[in-house]
Amino acid sequence: MESMNDDVHEPTTSTPAAAVAGVDLISELTDDLLLRILSFLPAASEVARTSVLSRRWRHLWPNAVALRFTVGSKPNFSRPDDDINNARRLIAAVDATFARRAGGPDVEDLEVSFIYSSEENIYFSCPSFYLYKHYHAADITSAHVGSWLRFSAQRVTGRFTLAVPLERKERLTVLDAEEEDGDEEEEEVLAADEAVEEEDGAAAAMEEDVVAGAEEVDDEPMAGYGDVDPDELPEAVEEDEEGVEAELEDEEDEELVAEYNVYNLGKDEERVFSVELPCSTRAKEMSLTLAKATLTVPAASAGAFRSLTDIMLSHVCLKAGNGDDIRLGHLLSSCCSPLLRRVQLKYTEGLAALRLDAADRLVELRLFWLPGLQTLDVDAPGLRYLGVRDCGKDTAMRISAPELEVLACDSICHAEQLRFDGAGSVRRIEDLPLYSHRLTPHNKYDYENSAALWLLRHCTSLNQLSVKLTLSWFWGFQVSLPLCVAKSIDGEEIGHEDMMPDIPELPNIRSLRIINVKTWCGDGHRIGATMAKLIAKCTNIEYLFINIDPMEEECIDPNCICDHPKGWENQKISLPNLRNVEISDSQLLQSDVNLLRLLLTSAPALERLTMIQGTTFEEDEVVDFDVPCYGGHWAPCVWECDGWGSIYAKKYTWTQGNQSGGR
Repeated sequence: MESMNDDVHEPTTSTPAAAVAGVDLISELTDDLLLRILSFLPAASEVARTSVLSRRWRHLWPNAVALRFTVGSKPNFSRPDDDINNARRLIAAVDATFARRAGGPDVEDLEVSFIYSSEENIYFSCPSFYLYKHYHAADITSAHVGSWLRFSAQRVTGRFTLAVPLERKERLTVLDAEEEDGDEEEEEVLAADEAVEEEDGAAAAMEEDVVAGAEEVDDEPMAGYGDVDPDELPEAVEEDEEGVEAELEDEEDEELVAEYNVYNLGKDEERVFSVELPCSTRAKEMSLTLAKATLTVPAASAGAFRSLTDIMLSHVCLKAGNGDDIRLGHLLSSCCSPLLRRVQLKYTEGLAALRLDAADRLVELRLFWLPGLQTLDVDAPGLRYLGVRDCGKDTAMRISAPELEVLACDSICHAEQLRFDGAGSVRRIEDLPLYSHRLTPHNKYDYENSAALWLLRHCTSLNQLSVKLTLSWFWGFQVSLPLCVAKSIDGEEIGHEDMMPDIPELPNIRSLRIINVKTWCGDGHRIGATMAKLIAKCTNIEYLFINIDPMEEECIDPNCICDHPKGWENQKISLPNLRNVEISDSQLLQSDVNLLRLLLTSAPALERLTMIQGTTFEEDEVVDFDVPCYGGHWAPCVWECDGWGSIYAKKYTWTQGNQSGGR
């Protein structure tokens, strides 16, 4: 026992000599290891502040293996000029850091983002604008972007992200008066950068005054790792900026707020902005959002992207007719990108033809808002996910993907333009457009279900289906024809024909999602009958989700075919396996109530039915949606409080068995 006790207590009886002497053990680590430690710090300001720890650390942080330059998540709505000045310093810091790193060590992770990162900053494609105003966009030029892309091609060995916002046509008027101040600030940043390079003088300054040293480093605050937030910059720097920036008067502040409030009525300006797509043999991931820049795609040799695994290309324009679309497809094919696994092309104009001869490593291809796409030709033996959204219904598609599992296609070509090798392996279809009726006999004015029906017939392994269901029609000249009214085109009377009977039986579907149920007529149509016809095709579903777009009122014409066949709500659908239903509805109209009743009487194994709706009821009101309980009970499960302090139920759940009481 004695020897065991000695062993246990022995470490506490001796102290390392280095600890007694107060030696800095961290600084004894190698530079590579210290740089790796710095890369884990979450913000650039924190990386810069490590320079106060010792002289040696002062010159480590500019060589961090991860660099992130971002404008933050949201603008300063009351002082947009501050955002612009911060962005100008950020641009200068990016340029200065890249110049210093041009002949230095490589960068594993590089992010340069001038787009606010908040999820609220939604992009609208028509007209094109972001929810948040990016006043600083005008300060980013083709020269800036071109130099950043070239640096990435030369120095980035891992992930590279570049995000440049669109520029608004309107410009902040207060900037004209403060432009001179902005230029002075930019000169100060560049001067500070030169001071950083003067090692001996800077180190001496750091020794004499730690705070002054931190100020010097943070005068170039945007270089380093982590999200760059001006609020997180050192206090000394913020105080220095206050001496440079002019304070706005109250009336000027109000004017800026008003300008921020109305900016979204305008359209982002599509600048003459030209860049060349960089070819990098070392980068593994690349994400480029380029403010609708005119993109030149170089003629690439074999292995141009030999290390690339992921690429996202967004907001670019290709010159029509000069072969950039052909070269882009070649660049993303197996000969140039043998390791490519994921491809995203979004908001890309001028892409008339996309031909991908992909390696078997490609598992995911997402195409979104390619308005000029006329031909899509994909040969991808290992592809698992294919998304084609907002690319036009006239695109001719030839898809060879024998391992495809998920197909997302809210815009799809006509059946005669579709060639699909691999449909039999698809297990899930997302956002499939289905239309309830068609015009007769003038189908030339009409959308159709031919491609959707082809997929439903040939995707024999399908067990999860998500459809976008539209009632009535919406054709080229933007006129919607009520289902209950016969009209004429070119002197010939036309009407509507029900297309739901054309849908094949789908006994393998286990999960059915009917999303964005729409009616194009102003007063809406009854949706219950059409949805009942669709649900009846999927007799073995276990889960059902329905989302209905709000409408002001239902169709009241008793002869309208939207509610045919008459008495549909009294029929019974065979749904023996249905256990869970979720319905998101805004008003719970009579047609919806009839559908609820039908589901409750047709699903003997139903365990839960959840209704999320906008129509509210008082807390103490008995709510059954005018629907019998059928062996279960309705109970509120989510509550909301309005501005007057009243509590309302927002969500109700039907479950089997007697009500147990309580909320």
